[in-house]
Amino acid sequence: MIIRAERTHSHKEEKANWLWSESLYGSFATSLLMPDDVDPESIRTVYSNGVLSIEVAKKAWARPRRIPIQSAGSAANPVKAA
Repeated sequence: MIIRAERTHSHKEEKANWLWSESLYGSFATSLLMPDDVDPESIRTVYSNGVLSIEVAKKAWARPRRIPIQSAGSAANPVKAA
């Protein structure tokens, strides 16, 4: 996964006897290596208040499952394994 962004910020402040101006411009990129069990269709991103949040889910075959186990003596009392 490659994340690219561009920052453009300009601020100007004037008072009676002085002027202050600041300009921040530039682009940047970073790359993240994702494991094979990541589902690329499930990736969700949110950018809020200067923070980028990324949610990534595993593919269905990589998620843990619960399989009920029944004892040989009684089918009425299944035992659950994690």
